[in-house]
Amino acid sequence: MKKTMSIIACVFLATGISSGQTFKRVMMSMPRQIDPLVTQSNISDALIYMEEGMECKLLNRFHKYATFEGDPTKSMTIRSSETSETTVTLLPCQDGDTLVCVVSTVKIGKASDSQVDVYSNRWEKLDAGKYVTVPSLRDFMKEDMTDEGLREEVVRQLDIPLVAVSVLTDPLGLSFRLASLDWVDHKTRERVMSGVNTQIRMRWDGERFVKGE
Repeated sequence: MKKTMSIIACVFLATGISSGQTFKRVMMSMPRQIDPLVTQSNISDALIYMEEGMECKLLNRFHKYATFEGDPTKSMTIRSSETSETTVTLLPCQDGDTLVCVVSTVKIGKASDSQVDVYSNRWEKLDAGKYVTVPSLRDFMKEDMTDEGLREEVVRQLDIPLVAVSVLTDPLGLSFRLASLDWVDHKTRERVMSGVNTQIRMRWDGERFVKGE
């Protein structure tokens, strides 16, 4: 597996210039519905600021400040409001193609919830299920949990399925955090924490996101 990832990395590095051009093209052609609050001019300016390594804060479509950060050759995180965040990342594939992963996160009170979508680099929407399986509450439960009372309480207390997703860069992947825990009070959180893993990581293997560091 390490050999496979090394090959992918070499291919991506060998085409570094074209990948940067690909990302710029992807961002400049990003459909408005991906993040309705930012403009094409915002994206263009943000790429310039990012290339210069400068902090980027711009007025969005509704004259509120949005922040932009990331790597101008492969990833951009847009915080277009206090409650919404969008991360667009290139996914290098084993066949030499490049896909686009979009993680959209919305804050809901104290908690957050994310959606993961996958597109071609021409913004054709693909079946995300072919590339990533977002963990369910059952996936977050510890495999060695034998206390049925605790299991029932976990299901009862965390019945709202909220998962916050963030993009990992080294290695390229996704981190899934059990955001349902943010809804419950401190005492309840302490009780159920012994029965769940708060985070699941997946890495991009050139074809899909798979479990593992």
